[in-house]
Amino acid sequence: MDFKEALRTDILRSIGTKPPIIVEPDATVADSLSLLKRYKKGCVLVVDQDKLVGICTERDLMKKIVDPHRLYSTRISEIMTPNPQTLTITDSIEKIIQLMHKGGYRHVPIVEQGKLIGYISVIDVIDYLAENFPHGIFNLPPIFRQVNTSQEGA
Repeated sequence: MDFKEALRTDILRSIGTKPPIIVEPDATVADSLSLLKRYKKGCVLVVDQDKLVGICTERDLMKKIVDPHRLYSTRISEIMTPNPQTLTITDSIEKIIQLMHKGGYRHVPIVEQGKLIGYISVIDVIDYLAENFPHGIFNLPPIFRQVNTSQEGA
């Protein structure tokens, strides 16, 4: 199976999901930051009554929090990205790559039958590509669209 076909046919279950860090909409930014630091994750998923209502990433925190004194009074619901786009575990890897590229996302929540089961990060996708297509990934030329005219090595 070639690279393009694998991206179209392999599903996100091949990558696997990371367990989410879940907070409620009224959690403070300080609480959310503490969880990100403790679990070394890049996002928290905001859930209200078992329904995904938002996502807040490290990037959101960096862009939207200017006054450090407001960390304890600002609710995560004030800075989160509401109603994030989601995928299912049976969507293709091509679909998550397209979604991440078009939306500029680094984290995509994964749902199954409407329930949040985790998320996939851009690092997970890169790891999948490097593991499954090492010759195609590790032999890319260093300059975009560069074509090798001779064989490397002896």
